[in-house]
Amino acid sequence: MAALGVAFASMPAIADHDCEIKHPLLVVSLEQGAVSLTAKATLNEPMTEALATWVHDDVATAAQEILKTELTTLRVVASYDCRTRDHVPGAKLSEHAFGNAIDIAGFRAGDHWIEVGGKDNSADEIRFLDAVRAAACKRFMTVLGPGSDSDHATHFHLDLAHRGKTGTYRLCE
Repeated sequence: MAALGVAFASMPAIADHDCEIKHPLLVVSLEQGAVSLTAKATLNEPMTEALATWVHDDVATAAQEILKTELTTLRVVASYDCRTRDHVPGAKLSEHAFGNAIDIAGFRAGDHWIEVGGKDNSADEIRFLDAVRAAACKRFMTVLGPGSDSDHATHFHLDLAHRGKTGTYRLCE
């Protein structure tokens, strides 16, 4: 992870009822500290690697190319949480329950916040959000956000769930 520019702390294994992460990481920042997180994210190793690669290769690049500024912060609104999907009682466990998901509600580029689902986003900010969402659909197995359902109207949900018979089906909404 250090080679990917991830600042993190290893944590003891998490086992809470059916929720489990064998090797959880507490992610503090990305890009050698250049991209901070508004909340530390507890994730499993594959999710941390996918997040770091997406931010490095896609999000930071889109900020430079589209917004002409540096990506400085991700607004993290959820990572590990022992819960069901959409908090529905009796539903299947969420990928958050395995540290296999993260929810991001905003991106700070330079000194300006770009809100996922924001009503006042400029044309360039909308292009940026579209670009990072499209890139996420190539790196994560599930990408949900504005337009997919009301539960994801203000953030991107990214996860590495195994879907379909072969575990390779992607859900990008």
